[in-house]
Amino acid sequence: MIKPYKKIYIENLETIAQSCYSIIEDAGLKRHTDLYYIDKFGEKNKDRFRNLPVLRDLMTSLNLYDYWFSTAIVETYTDLRIHKDTGEFTFSFNIPIQNTKDTYTVFYETIGQPKKMYIPNSYVDYMYYPIEQTTEINRFEMTEAAIINTQIAHNVLHCSKVKPRIVLALRLDGSYIADEDMTTV
Repeated sequence: MIKPYKKIYIENLETIAQSCYSIIEDAGLKRHTDLYYIDKFGEKNKDRFRNLPVLRDLMTSLNLYDYWFSTAIVETYTDLRIHKDTGEFTFSFNIPIQNTKDTYTVFYETIGQPKKMYIPNSYVDYMYYPIEQTTEINRFEMTEAAIINTQIAHNVLHCSKVKPRIVLALRLDGSYIADEDMTTV
């Protein structure tokens, strides 16, 4: 079985989170549960986050910069359905930005076929699993950055629904190969 995530320690996480939040705030927060892009999906040269010095330096130091092809903002006020991400990527480097204490990324083993869900007013769709077709296999609190395997069924458990949980999801292209500790349990 593949390990679903790998935590990544970031010494200056607070500085990075504040800098990223400034970009998000300048672009205008949606103020509802959503996955959105403030720049066109997949256009590296037009992704404002790629040009942020502290984030560029972090991704370069982790040898992830060349794999990073798109940046999504995941803002949740509620739990998300159990799903697998769609798109041409398997791994996402997720960085906590705001209000991530008491929020968890939970991974599941699944049985049965998923159902397709379309997100209204968006080009995003994904496959979701009814809870009765799943068994929890792992979870972590989203207070640290982590590379996650988006092709293992997962969701967000949002224990504090007063403030939005904001996470930056840096999508890693299909040529990224996970470290050995993400390919074994």
